Amino acid sequence: MVVDGVYEMKRSKILCLFGFGLLTAILLVSCTLAGTEVTVEPTEMNIPVETTEAAGMATPVNTAEPPESEFTGTLEVLEVSPDGEVVNLGFTLTNNTDTSLYVLKWYTPLEGIYGAIFHVSRDGRSIPYLGIAASRAEPIPENYVFLEPGESVASEVDLASSYDFSQSGTYRIAFISPRISHIARTEAEMAKDVDELHPVDMPTNPVTVRIGESNLESDSQILPTATPRPVLLREAADLIQSYLQIEQPLSLEELATDEIKHNLRVQVFRILEGPYANESFLIRNQTVVPMGAAYGGQGLTSLEISDLDGDGEAELLFTYSFGSGLHQSRISMYAPAYDQYRVYDADFGYLGDIGVVKLESDDIGVRVVEADPSTLTIRFLDTLGYLGIEEKNDQPELVVEILPNLPDEVRQNIFSPQTSEPLEPDGVSLGLVYTTGAGEGLWIIEQDGQHRMLTEHLRARLSPDHQKLLFSFEGDIYLEDLMDGETRNLTNTPDKIERGYQWWPANTQMIVFNFKYHGEEGPSEGYLGAVDTAGMDYQILDDSAVSFSSPALSPDGTTIAYNPLGVPTLYHLEKGFETIQTTEYDLDIRIAASPAWSPEGRFLAWKVFGDEPDGSGWSAVMVLDLMEAQANLLHRYRVLGGTNVMPGLSWSPDGRWLAMLTQGEFPLKTPSLWVLSADGREEHYLGSGISPVWSPEGRWLAYTSWPAGGGSYEELSAFILDIESWEPQLAGLPQGAVVVDWLSQAS
Repeated sequence: MVVDGVYEMKRSKILCLFGFGLLTAILLVSCTLAGTEVTVEPTEMNIPVETTEAAGMATPVNTAEPPESEFTGTLEVLEVSPDGEVVNLGFTLTNNTDTSLYVLKWYTPLEGIYGAIFHVSRDGRSIPYLGIAASRAEPIPENYVFLEPGESVASEVDLASSYDFSQSGTYRIAFISPRISHIARTEAEMAKDVDELHPVDMPTNPVTVRIGESNLESDSQILPTATPRPVLLREAADLIQSYLQIEQPLSLEELATDEIKHNLRVQVFRILEGPYANESFLIRNQTVVPMGAAYGGQGLTSLEISDLDGDGEAELLFTYSFGSGLHQSRISMYAPAYDQYRVYDADFGYLGDIGVVKLESDDIGVRVVEADPSTLTIRFLDTLGYLGIEEKNDQPELVVEILPNLPDEVRQNIFSPQTSEPLEPDGVSLGLVYTTGAGEGLWIIEQDGQHRMLTEHLRARLSPDHQKLLFSFEGDIYLEDLMDGETRNLTNTPDKIERGYQWWPANTQMIVFNFKYHGEEGPSEGYLGAVDTAGMDYQILDDSAVSFSSPALSPDGTTIAYNPLGVPTLYHLEKGFETIQTTEYDLDIRIAASPAWSPEGRFLAWKVFGDEPDGSGWSAVMVLDLMEAQANLLHRYRVLGGTNVMPGLSWSPDGRWLAMLTQGEFPLKTPSLWVLSADGREEHYLGSGISPVWSPEGRWLAYTSWPAGGGSYEELSAFILDIESWEPQLAGLPQGAVVVDWLSQAS
């Protein structure tokens, strides 16, 4: 939260580290913290002890092989009431294979609690299951969940509804892998009879909670385990390699001091070279947690250990910088007393470099930082404010109290990544059309700066002449005339569900869409269809295979680019199908998706995916020159966690720039937004964002940004970027808004 003003902060002792490429300045100051450890137990395994003869002491060494199960689970404690009336756990299931899989949700927290799926004990004595004992019929497709390679799905359950936690004591909770389950690679392989079901191993870490009286300040705490053995550099490299799903060796340095290790039971490592240089990670209990981002910046730039909320539990505060064209810094916190495997981001951004430091007053300050490579020193400049912690919904919120009367040239660099304050784009945003993250309603910013609602309908699309709307209702496509309010059903197909509908500016009487037949499931957009604006001519253009992304409509109104089963294909209205043979361009492509035509129609861009020799995946933008029959690959990168087809290739009106989204590109789990020059000579990383939309004249790019560590649609904020200066400003839209169009101010 960004708040003007100053308030009295708690005193603390700090460690600060700041690095600029080869430049690293370390400031060591003593620290006095209570250091009570709060942890979740690691997955049980036998860890033998190996004697280090040179040191003459016993050192535990983890020689257990990593689990070979197709799926692994993760349990975390979300909320526990002192009286045991609430014991909320989070459960995450991850597909560890390189194959897309369906897994039956039965007897897992993904469907709730309908049987004794947990083993619960209090002070070593088993607690009986008191909940529902479900009787099962034959499995149906809706009982399965689909997971791409490396993908995870999460759920929350309240164990207090099924187990008795009313007595004080120490409770150990372990998930029991389902004995009646099933895995399928396709819908056709799904079980049709219970006789086909079998046990599925889902190794999951147990957790421990304490209910009732405690010697800790809170009545309900996650209990400490034994002090873990420090991770060696080579082990850390292996863990991070596994997290990144890469094969190339990593060169690391450790940043955490003994003070951090003692108080937080964590280690911090930074990659020194290669494509992931400057990315930093926290490791606890063999679990890797990324610390911010480093694209185009320094990554982790300062570390502080403190007890800002005075609860006797240490927090690790840090800053990191990223972005080339849009260089910015963020502040985050690791607070294991709340959650041992995540970081919390402050709602604070700065266009430049900053660090968190201990000031002479013992407050924790946020200061502008400047590096001097000639003297290998750093200078701390203006103090921007002070750090504090507030609790919101039983979760910590890292806040920055900004000093009043900051110089204008400093204050103008401060922005809020999560809200639309305090900057305004001075009229640039006029004509923006936006919806909510859930696609509810459609608004426009008019000439007088007022925000006018165009419709309340879900996933509405405004026509090129701004006089009509398309929207979806009960699987059909409807057209609404904004002039007279008349609404009509264009498709009226009880057996189909239409989606992804588009106006065709060059062919104004045709609506193009994807569709699926009722009962069809799976991660695809569907088949290719079209209908005229009168609703009289419904055409199934291609139902031979589903596409993985929405089609693209040519500027001349004659051709549709789409990707049945990932194959790049053109549908010519006059002559039918044409498959694009990527081998003719000397490209070995596995999947092509998200096509986008350049404004004049000469170039056709695709997001493409391929396979590396080591079995991992790569992605890039393939730009086809349809006139010269040439192809160019832009922004090639390794895919982290499988193939994810994200929409978001968008040409600038002059054809000079191409905005693109990547998904699964380290380090962000959320979509990453880039702007590439069409010739491939320039790349600008804008951070975590979606829905890039160009202004009619092409100077501005509007987009919607996610919080750096991920979050909900309610936390989205809209930015406008000046392509001439690469400087962003907040678009002045409500929090949670997503830009979908940008009309000319003359419209």
